Amino acid sequence: MPITLPYVFDTRRGTRPVVQLVLALLAVMVFAGLYMFAIRGDVVGAAGTLVIDAMLVAFGVVLLRFQPGAEGRITRDAVEARAGRVWGVPMPGPAGTFPIDRFRAVCVERVLNSGNRTTSMHEAERVTLAGRPGTPDVRVVSQRIANGESPGEALAAALGLPVEITRTPRKL
Repeated sequence: MPITLPYVFDTRRGTRPVVQLVLALLAVMVFAGLYMFAIRGDVVGAAGTLVIDAMLVAFGVVLLRFQPGAEGRITRDAVEARAGRVWGVPMPGPAGTFPIDRFRAVCVERVLNSGNRTTSMHEAERVTLAGRPGTPDVRVVSQRIANGESPGEALAAALGLPVEITRTPRKL
């Protein structure tokens, strides 16, 4: 897969819908708790929804902590990254403009996975620009390998950076 510069990336696509679902469920549960307490006078029911709200908040915090993502643009000279927001809630991730010489390598993590139980296994790549000290790592690609062409190797060639390839076994 040839990569041409400037390259636009968005690695928040997988996380954004889950965060939206968690926030929507949280809003519904808060409304339900307020309804039970204010309209029906059901303190026990309102307390129950408060427990569910706390679990949803905890799940959202864990999700955001371990699923960072960014969107931006890579040029021959720099990487412009923006951390996203979902309905006003900030998502973690690198933000700023970083010169290419502040990255030490393009790290390619190859994994075997499948979309579901009915499709065959395929190889996918997670491509990260590995920053030097003081520069954050920026995940730029997370996709299936098509026709044996590696997006990570193509990006490394386009940027003139070394490539580091690791294989991660699929965890069942």
